[in-house]
Formats: sequence, C-alpha cells, structure tokens
Amino acid sequence: MPKLGTSLQIEQFFQVRFCAVKDKGKRGFSADDFYNISQHVVYYEMESSNIWFYWINARSDLLPTLAKKLKKDIRRPQDYRCVISGCSFSFFFSFEIESIESFFEVSGFNPLRICDLKRLEIALQKDIELYQLKDSPNIKLLQKLKPKFKNNPLRLLIDDNVNDLDAIINPIHIIYNERIIAQDRACKNVGCYFTGTNMARHEHSCALEKSPIISVQTSYGQRTDIIFELVKHKFLPSEALEYRKTTFLTFDIETFERESEETTASTVMHASHHVLSIAIGSNCGYEKVIIREDDSPEAAKKIVADFVRELQMQIETMRCLPDYFYKTAEKLQEKIDSMEKSQKRSKFQQLLRKLEQYLKVDVFGFNSAKFDIPVLAPYLLPQLQEHCGKLSVIKKGTSFFLVETDICSFKDVLNLTTPISLSGYLKQNRIAEEKGIWPYSLYRSVAEIKKCEDFPAYEEFYSELKQQNIPRELYDENRKIFNVEKWKNPEYTMVDWLKRYNLLDCNPLAHAIDRAFGNFQKVFKMDPSMSLSLP
Repeated sequence: MPKLGTSLQIEQFFQVRFCAVKDKGKRGFSADDFYNISQHVVYYEMESSNIWFYWINARSDLLPTLAKKLKKDIRRPQDYRCVISGCSFSFFFSFEIESIESFFEVSGFNPLRICDLKRLEIALQKDIELYQLKDSPNIKLLQKLKPKFKNNPLRLLIDDNVNDLDAIINPIHIIYNERIIAQDRACKNVGCYFTGTNMARHEHSCALEKSPIISVQTSYGQRTDIIFELVKHKFLPSEALEYRKTTFLTFDIETFERESEETTASTVMHASHHVLSIAIGSNCGYEKVIIREDDSPEAAKKIVADFVRELQMQIETMRCLPDYFYKTAEKLQEKIDSMEKSQKRSKFQQLLRKLEQYLKVDVFGFNSAKFDIPVLAPYLLPQLQEHCGKLSVIKKGTSFFLVETDICSFKDVLNLTTPISLSGYLKQNRIAEEKGIWPYSLYRSVAEIKKCEDFPAYEEFYSELKQQNIPRELYDENRKIFNVEKWKNPEYTMVDWLKRYNLLDCNPLAHAIDRAFGNFQKVFKMDPSMSLSLP
C-alpha cells in the first residue's frame, strides 16, 4: 500500500476526487471553494490535526484504512447532511449545505432571492441553474438564465414552495451528479428547436418529418446605425456595440364590438370598436390593467389619461441604460453649443437626434399600428402632446407607423418581423401561450360587465363580426378556470376575468420580443431597437 500524503495520492488510491480544500481556521467561505463542484465527490476541511471528510460515493470499506493511515479523526459533521447513493432520492449525489449563508455573505447576497441570481452570477463568474423536485421522481428545471460563462454551471436544488422572484431560497442543495439532470429538454433532430418535458412523444412525431435545410442570411452588410457611428467617432466605448435593450413595455386594448349598418358611397362599416380596457405588461414583472368606468365619452378620455399617466411613471423606472449613453448625449450637446457655423453643427445635431431616439423607452403593441392606436388616437394623441412633450406621428395609409414623444415611442412588433399571428410569434420564440376567451358581442355597456357574476353560456361567445364561435374545448377549459377563481374569491366577476384576459397577451409578448431581439443581435450584431422596421 503506497504512503498517503498528498490529496492526489488519496484520490488515486481511494478512487475519489476532492472538490475543495478549506482551512477551518479561516473565517467565512470563499467563492473559490465552490468553483469546481460538478462531478466531484469529496469535500474536506482542515483544522489543526483533524480532517473532516464529506464524501458522496467514496468506498466506505476503505474509510477506516484512510483514518488509520492519516491517523486522523474522520467523522461526519453535524452542520452538513450528506446524501449517499444508496438512498432512494432521485437527487442522491447532492449535499445540503445548511451554512451556505456564509458563502453568500461574502458577496453581499444574504438572504438570497431568485431576483439576485444575475448579480450573484457576476460575483461568482459562474452560471446558476435552479431545480425543484415538485413531488416527481426527477428534478425539474425551474429557472435557467442565459449562459454567460464557459465553465460548468452551479446547479442548485431549492425548496419546492419557492415560486416568486422575491422569495428567499432556503434550503439550498448543491447538485453534484450531472446524471440526475434530465438531458432530453431539447430535441436532437437537426433543425428542430422543441424544448419540453414530454420529449418521447415529440421525438416520435418529429422523426417522421424531414428537417429542411434553410439558408440563413448572416449579415445586412456594414453597420450604419447610430451606435456604430458614435463608436467610430470615439464618443462611445467599443463595448456599446454589444449592448442591447433587454427591458420592454407592451400594451393591448379590449373593446366593445358593435355591428353597424352605416354606409357611404364607397364604404360599408361592419362594426365599431369602443375602448373597454387597456393592459400594460413587461418582461420585468410589471403589469397593470385599467378598466373603463362607464360608457360616457368622459370615461373614454379618463381611461386613456390614466394609461398615459401609468406609462409615465413606469418609463421613469426603466430609463436605466449604461451611463456612457447619457454622458455621450451631454458631450454632443456641448460640442454643438461650442460650434459657430451651422454647417458644422448639423452633423453632430443629427447624431444627437438619433441617439436621443434610441434612449427613449419603446412601448410595443402587436398589430397596434392598425388597431390599438387608431382606436385610442382621438384621446391618446392629445394626452401625449400635453404630458409627454413634443409629439411626432408617422402614418402609412390608415395605420400609425410611429407615435413618438420626448420620452417614449409607440411601435408595432409586426414592423420588426415577418407577417405572422400573435400565436405564431410566441411559438416562434418559444414562449408559452395561454388561450383566453371573451364574449365580444355580448355586453353593450360597462355596467353589464360589472353586474355579471357568472360565466356566460357557450352560445354567448358567438362573434357577430366573424360569424363564428370558439371551439367547445376552449370554452370548457376557460369556464373551469373561472369557476376555480370564483371558488377562491366569491366576489370574482367578469371584470376580474376581463383583467386576466387582457393581460394574457401583454407579458408573453414582452418576453417574446426580448428573445427575438436577442436572436437578431446574435446573428446580425445589432440591436433591433434602433430601427423602426426590419432593414
């Protein structure tokens, strides 16, 4: 038997690997102690003449020999619980480190919340994945942020009850064994980007389809956008070329749908729409629904005024671009003021104007240029001009291509993608869609909606404008959801259902925009937010 002295010799003889060495005489934990955790099986600490080994799959029959050779006291500590491979848990290669709070105190993340993960990843220079057991034989991925580091991620198994961004993550298990992590989240067939848990059923159907070879355009030519120009003139640092807006506001309206028999010599009006509610969503957790109070014209003005006021407050919290953008705007203004001849100033004035346009917060709608904005325009445009500064409107035919103020720009997502439905856009960007229903032709006033406490009958969802009804399965599914909410809250009415229905499109749309713009930047190396439409 070889003489055991170094950790390498111990690893070779006992067929184990150490993941970290910690001197117990030192206070606190170091992030370095946890960098090399993936697939490693032993963690140990040293204090004077004692060594504490925390093993996972070390050969237990060799442990007495190890103790004898090293003449050390080998025992399991009280503040750690080691789960051995013989246990019935599906996550059997994991520790629960109950004193892990000491580790997070080093980086200032105590207690740890899910919303702190991005900052914690930067502090550790390591990706973090969250998993939960959820009464299932296999652990399930709860949250996986966009990979930013090349090393193995830090995988954490957290409490099953954690489902909120502000919730404290406790307790925490570090997952050591990669074999317990499902590897079938992505389809292996070329050209298929399906991700999900029911992979067996998908692969059966996907294998029957031939994946076409699609030619992808990889460049639009040399960049000519404002960021590139400012970097070229050394107003912005080169890192600005990689920057992309990642926070988005979206809006959607619901209306009364009323048939109309008005005709002119060249026009037949089939229906008129009157604003009923306005929803504001985002990809950062903010959401708001504003309901019209009554049927009067004053109520229509008020709901739009409340919408503009809510946008103003939210825009103030979202103006958080890197400081070098705002400093560059100040430098350009100073340079313009210092020039005497207008001909020399015009070039820098153009750069400043384009930069200021980019610094504005974008408010996106889906098909809003042809529907939402035209419905709101009689009330929205005066409100924007009064409260949001200079108003600029670009129209193409009857659609509003751009509505812009000093602080925000209303844009239509359809101008930045190929012709597609909302369902197709969400599916294209792998965002889950929840189908909702609303009886557009049923109610004739706001008062009727407020009084309605029961879910309408199937026949009442018939659309007079489309001359068709919704699928029966979709009706039954939504009626069940309404009844569950009614059971939880007896005061639940169709007004609450309207709020839920109005939000179903907003938040998923914001997440889809973020993913679509991220893919666009990855391929074409530019932020689509700088454009009004596809180049």
